[in-house]
Amino acid sequence: MGSYVRQAIAAVLAPSCAAFSSCAAADAGTDVALGVGMAGRIAFVSQQSSVNHIYLMDLAASGVGANANRLTNDAEAENYPSWSPDGKRLAYQRDLNGSAIYVINGDGTGEQRLSPTPGFDVTPSWSADGTQIVYVRLHEAPQPNVPPMTDIRVMNADGTGDHAILPNTLFSVEPRWSVNNELVFMSYMNSSDLEIYVMNVDGIDLRQLTSGANNADPVWSPDGTRITFGSDREGGNKLNIFVMNADGSQQQQLTHFDVPYEAGDTNWSSDGKKIAFEYDISGMKQSDPNAYAEVWTMNPDGSGEISTGVQCSGVGCAPRWQPNASTPPPITIGGYMSGNWFNPQQSGSGFQIEAATNNVMVAIWFVYAPDGSSQNWIYAQGTYDKTSSSVTLPAILSTGAKFPPNFKSSDLTQTAWGNITFSFTDCNNGRATWSSLLPGYATGALSITRLTQIDGTTCPH
Repeated sequence: MGSYVRQAIAAVLAPSCAAFSSCAAADAGTDVALGVGMAGRIAFVSQQSSVNHIYLMDLAASGVGANANRLTNDAEAENYPSWSPDGKRLAYQRDLNGSAIYVINGDGTGEQRLSPTPGFDVTPSWSADGTQIVYVRLHEAPQPNVPPMTDIRVMNADGTGDHAILPNTLFSVEPRWSVNNELVFMSYMNSSDLEIYVMNVDGIDLRQLTSGANNADPVWSPDGTRITFGSDREGGNKLNIFVMNADGSQQQQLTHFDVPYEAGDTNWSSDGKKIAFEYDISGMKQSDPNAYAEVWTMNPDGSGEISTGVQCSGVGCAPRWQPNASTPPPITIGGYMSGNWFNPQQSGSGFQIEAATNNVMVAIWFVYAPDGSSQNWIYAQGTYDKTSSSVTLPAILSTGAKFPPNFKSSDLTQTAWGNITFSFTDCNNGRATWSSLLPGYATGALSITRLTQIDGTTCPH
């Protein structure tokens, strides 16, 4: 097995470094004056006496980290912190009586074990509404470099209602819950490489998004339209960060570090404007606990890479932005989303969207043929979920008819075109992604902005 495999197993199963040579102690960072403005707070994992523990630091608007202090008081290793959506609590895994899921308040108080004793439960993540936690149960105690069988499970935030949604697969770990009620995770279930999968929160509609390399640590953007992940697909022992659409399309590279520098283990800020990640030097694809590692941040397009100056664990750094309690809750679809939408950089084409009664959405894309020979109207219609910020609509392309008075319905030809997905971050901004069945249209994505609004409609927030 390659070093990326060792990294994955080490980060998830051996955070106390028992499977490796002793871990190097890491300085969590010294106090630095924050200056004017705060960008937020980040929880992360660093080492004390060669054992991983959870820390919390302030982040200045300049990108510099400061006031890094340990949040927990356990003697055992702690890993994989995950903030509740309101930013008030953290779920994490603790190596006590096996490995267990715990929750703790954001100030370090109120620690509570949710897992049975003993147990082998790892990699928790909260549901978008904060009422449930998804996590992984190992079938047996982990062994160095031996991926175990696993169950992906869901429980209520108080530990009740625990049940499996994806049982008996090989090393399916790090499930993350999107605002659109989908789960993304990495697994060996169908390949000797780590690959990324998505499924519904009830375990159905399983889809593989990546192939052909080790692809791991998948993380949703706040609006559920994109996924960041680490990959060694470049070869040459390189490890960098990539991003793709929620359906696996449009996979793009964000960082371009070369050996011995590496990047992975991402997390988005709650406003979607920044990505935190682990940067290390000679980390053997983040499998070496003795490697020097730091928390870095960048813009969602990969620009603006900057170090916080705060050191973290070389295996399982796990930087996690604390959600901003003042950030409005995710928008859901309703009649107030109706209107005309477009991309300002591509003025001259756009969408007319109508969220109508009975949860029916109609969208018409005023666009042009791939070869520029004609204007096309792509018509999409389907039902939407009033609790979701995203909808996927089947679309058709109509051709053959003429302008009145020569219009005849019998001349009209309707051809299945593909699907269009609309995902909204608020009442005025969103993203359109598409996957076409017809030649020339391919797959793609556009950021969209509201141009007009129906009179009398009001955004709920």
